[in-house]
Amino acid sequence: MSFQNSNNHKKIAIIGIGRWGTNILKTLEAIEGLDVTYVVTSQNLFPDAKNIKILSHWTELFNQDVDAVFIATPPSTHATILEEFIKLHIPCFVEKPLCLDYKVALHLKYLSITEKVPILLDHTQLFQPAFKQILNLFDLGAVKKINLESMGYGPFREDISLLWDWGSHEISIMLELLKELPQTVSGYKTNSFVKYTFHYPNGLNVSITNSNMSTIKKRNITIYENDRMITFNEFPKSQFNIYRKLDSKNAKLLTAIKSNSYTDLDEKPLYNAIKYFRDALFDKDFKCMFGLDRACDVIKLLEFADTAINSNKKIKIS
Repeated sequence: MSFQNSNNHKKIAIIGIGRWGTNILKTLEAIEGLDVTYVVTSQNLFPDAKNIKILSHWTELFNQDVDAVFIATPPSTHATILEEFIKLHIPCFVEKPLCLDYKVALHLKYLSITEKVPILLDHTQLFQPAFKQILNLFDLGAVKKINLESMGYGPFREDISLLWDWGSHEISIMLELLKELPQTVSGYKTNSFVKYTFHYPNGLNVSITNSNMSTIKKRNITIYENDRMITFNEFPKSQFNIYRKLDSKNAKLLTAIKSNSYTDLDEKPLYNAIKYFRDALFDKDFKCMFGLDRACDVIKLLEFADTAINSNKKIKIS
């Protein structure tokens, strides 16, 4: 579908223009068919911006001509804002996590289905080109263990814990890989990181580590199969490798497949996620990842992981 010189561009509003809202704005500037017409912020921004109107509160959008909304506000505000735009039948792209309560998440899911309003959560790591290759290449039946890591220095937020701020991405990756919920979860935390493990049948464990106190920026996936190890490292460059065992006794490894690095804009996960959202806005029959099933499962597992970490006990997931 070509959007160049089209008169049918969609009018977009961004609510919240902090770090992630700014990333969204910059990415939208590179995507055809979506025109940012409103930005909601209390900051004095874009003094020279043309065709963008600055609003001080998101309720001011109710009387505006808007085709879709990007919500990049603190997680505690997501549910209230999203519910109103679902009722107005306006599709939304929402920063993770969906909200901070599983029952509220289920309510938003039900409302989205009832009102037939598409909602996309920015579980952006699912749109990594390398991750999509992993999905095509890994052998689910041979997986023995999965390790997931994401860390960096900051951000430091007062309104959300490290687990809830960082864990959504890793949990969404786990669910996309394994296609089912785990049975139990255990975990613990220190002043600088949280570590938690989801336990699946047949001894399969998914261990996740998050930290906002690391001077080294990481986002890694390591999948251990019977005779292979698959790795993905987003930093310093996005790529994956597949290693095959040469000797089962000493577990020496040989690189079997090595990906190219992904550095172009059209290979960035946020770009791909927004483009995915864009395509659905223009095609009502577009079969995509819209819907809040995954988002609700992520919230559910965050709640159980939070309980396990704070109690330092293994918790059954029900």
